[in-house]
Amino acid sequence: MLEVGFSMERLVDESATAAVAAALFLVGCARGAVNTPAAEAGQAQPQPSVGMEEEAVDDGVGAVAAQVAAGRDHTCAMASDGSIECWGNNVHGQTRAPGHSYVQVTAGLLHSCAMDEEGEVQCWGFSGDGRVNPPRGVTFSAISSGDDHNCGIASDGAAACWGNDDEGESNAPEGAFKQLSAGGNHSCGIDASDNVLCWGDNGHEEVMPPEGKFTRVVAGGDHSCALDAEGKATCWGSDKHGQSAAPQGPFVDLSAGARHTCGRRAAGSVSCWGAGTAGQKGFPHFGQAAPPADSFVHVSAGDGHTCGMTGEGYVECWGSDAGGRATPTFTFASADAVAAEEPDEDEEVAADARRGKRMIAPKRSSKRGGMLPDIDTSVRGR
Repeated sequence: MLEVGFSMERLVDESATAAVAAALFLVGCARGAVNTPAAEAGQAQPQPSVGMEEEAVDDGVGAVAAQVAAGRDHTCAMASDGSIECWGNNVHGQTRAPGHSYVQVTAGLLHSCAMDEEGEVQCWGFSGDGRVNPPRGVTFSAISSGDDHNCGIASDGAAACWGNDDEGESNAPEGAFKQLSAGGNHSCGIDASDNVLCWGDNGHEEVMPPEGKFTRVVAGGDHSCALDAEGKATCWGSDKHGQSAAPQGPFVDLSAGARHTCGRRAAGSVSCWGAGTAGQKGFPHFGQAAPPADSFVHVSAGDGHTCGMTGEGYVECWGSDAGGRATPTFTFASADAVAAEEPDEDEEVAADARRGKRMIAPKRSSKRGGMLPDIDTSVRGR
């Protein structure tokens, strides 16, 4: 959502990611960001947001990373076969993913969306403001979900948004875009000249980007961040919780949540800033900006939680677990898991500790989900 969608795109240090080929992917935060193929040439590789793709990663163990999208109080993940599973609050049906094969998934405030290979978009969850009704007759190359609106890059490169437009967040400017990200009540994109354009609510100057050339932009609750070709993160808008005070890079990917931001470095480590950093207590601090010391190929910042995907295909979430948003509960598992006999408790714990090999039986009490199965190494997304 708010990375998640919000969504993302990136720089890749191949020597540091020999075991993991990170790819372009739309995510974003609850607001997802996205890059189109035209944006890939000669640029830093971006991550989850509209116009982004993410390459599935094969670690040689039969499990690879697909996609994960954190919304407000729910999360969705996409497996290598294109199937989607969501968990968390389902009061509006936002976790009831349709049974279809997709190439991208995004999560908003109370809804979710996914795009298939043909560029067709399907959304589910709360239907207010038309947020689950993508424009008819339009095919997309990438999509991004914000709080209560969505934006996508149409097949001709134009931006098309739908859902709430009270602040003009769905009134995208004309022209071709390489990447888009839908945030709280605003949206941002990178045009054909690598400039950042934003539109919608400007209560905290979140739609007033700095001058310069950028490779990726993400829209959060009431702030925005962008990456330049050197991997430097620049943020603007509200900084009430430090969400716009980006640390030194370089980063290869960004995801903006409601009140926090996360960046992924080439080696896979994640740094987050804003609400929920270590030691902060009380609302809105839930630990969403205190990531584990693990290596990730993708990260998605939501409202009060954040989720990341490891090169082995595990989903890990941290922060608020209200409604079960940070506790992955996959029903799919790795091929090894399906073939294995039910282990005793010691075996299950040992398998979990190995983390890179297999998840024999995903533990529902853990904030680490089961492996996503059978992901090939082809680029997913359009």
